[in-house]
Amino acid sequence: MLTVSEYSRRKISEIYNIKIDQIKITPNAVSETYLNTNLVDIDTNLNLGKYILYVSRIEPRKNHLNLLKAFIELSLAQKGYKLVFIGKKEIVFNDLKLFIDKNNKEVNKSVIWLENISNEDLKSYYKNCELFVFPSFAEGFGIPPLEAMFFKKKLLCSKSTAMADFGLPDEVTFDPYDVNEIKIKIKEQLYKNFDLDDVYATILSKFNWKAIAENYKKILTNHFENH
Repeated sequence: MLTVSEYSRRKISEIYNIKIDQIKITPNAVSETYLNTNLVDIDTNLNLGKYILYVSRIEPRKNHLNLLKAFIELSLAQKGYKLVFIGKKEIVFNDLKLFIDKNNKEVNKSVIWLENISNEDLKSYYKNCELFVFPSFAEGFGIPPLEAMFFKKKLLCSKSTAMADFGLPDEVTFDPYDVNEIKIKIKEQLYKNFDLDDVYATILSKFNWKAIAENYKKILTNHFENH
C-alpha cells in the first residue's frame, strides 16, 4: 500500500487499523523541467507591483481567511503590497464571506482572485512574487510550496499535517491557526533575508520524480522478492 506523506501514512494506519509498516511512502514532486520554459512578465495591465501569493483552491481547510486577516491587519496594502489568490472557488464559506464584506473596500483594492490560468502564467506569478505563503490547515501533500522553492522565492509554510514532511526551518513555518504568528512571520520574510538555497536544494533533491520513481522501483522489487 502506497501513500504520499508520513501524515497520510499515520492516518491510514489509524483509521483503517492497518499495520503502519505495510504502508510505504511515495511522495509527490515537481519536475525539474518545470523551469525549462522562458517565462514572461506578468500582464502589465494588472499593475500588481509587489504581491504575496497563495496557490490553492478555495475551501475552509485551505485557510485563506487567516492569511487574508494577516494581510489586512498588517496594513500591507498601504505599504504597496497586493495579495494574490490563485485557485478555483470551490467553497467560499460564511466566515470568509463575512470578513470580505466587512473589509470590502480594502479587499477590492488590494486582493486579486484568479482561476483557470495557464501553467505558463502560473510560473510567471511564482517568478514575480515577493513572498509565497501556504497556510493550509490540512494537506495529504502540498505541491505549491515545492514550486515556490524551485523559483527560490521567500516562503512561509504551515507546519500542519503533511507539510511537516518538508523539514523546513522554524523561521519559515507557522501554526496556521495563529494569525499573530502568521503576521510576525510575514513581516520577517518581507523585511529580512534568509539564505535558504541549501535548504531548498536538499528538499527538492528528495521531492523530485526521478528519486521518487527509483524509490518506488525498490519498493516493488522488495515486495515481489519477498512474495
